[in-house]
Amino acid sequence: MNRRIITVSNNKGGVAKTTTCTTLLHALANKGYRVLGIDLDPQRNLSIALGAKSKHTIVDAFNDHINMREEISLPIETIREGLDIVSASPMLEQIEQMLVAQPARENILRAFITKLLKAQSYDFIIIDTRPSLGVLTTNAIVASTDIIVPIETDFLAIQGVLDLIKKLKRIISLTNPDLNILGFVATKYNKGVNMNDNALKYLRDTYGEVMFNTVIRKNIALSESISKCVSIYDYKPNSKGAADYDNLANEILTRINQ
Repeated sequence: MNRRIITVSNNKGGVAKTTTCTTLLHALANKGYRVLGIDLDPQRNLSIALGAKSKHTIVDAFNDHINMREEISLPIETIREGLDIVSASPMLEQIEQMLVAQPARENILRAFITKLLKAQSYDFIIIDTRPSLGVLTTNAIVASTDIIVPIETDFLAIQGVLDLIKKLKRIISLTNPDLNILGFVATKYNKGVNMNDNALKYLRDTYGEVMFNTVIRKNIALSESISKCVSIYDYKPNSKGAADYDNLANEILTRINQ
């Protein structure tokens, strides 16, 4: 299997982006893969959810680039065996504004990752993005081999999906036409609730095979594990959330090995 760099993105907040990144990182590490999470959101939710403690963040690398320092490296923190993170900082808000004036600004993160992978080996790199399609998210898309889009099974959430896809396809065509849309994953699903059932049917009817078969059901254990900075597989390994994300990880592995 070739190394995969996966961006998880949606310009709407509250669709379980960070939960998806966090739990997939743990699920893949549990399967013996070496994984790295990169937090590109100034809210630093992935860093918090994984319990990162380092004071060194991705902001350090961006600042080094902006100041044209020769030695630039991503600050890696080990969370557990097989799982590392590059943490975020609220200062990413200012960094994004500063990057606008940088030449080849969309390629900066890709350059960081390319250099990192000359010294370190990872099977998967998963990038958590902010709920927007600005310079930081574009950096993630350019640096990636694949993209996953979590979509909440909610009437209002799916209203913006078509617009989101148009914007994503435009960014992809201009910056990384080889990017693979790995799939859309339905999240926060509550079976038997008409709104959720109708939204899921609409997504499957509209996007067909692009939709993952796995559906992430609403599960309080997922929220609790994130708030406690503990893997769902340690917190409640028999929960629906643990099962759903393990199934999603397996489906991802199947798709990339086809």
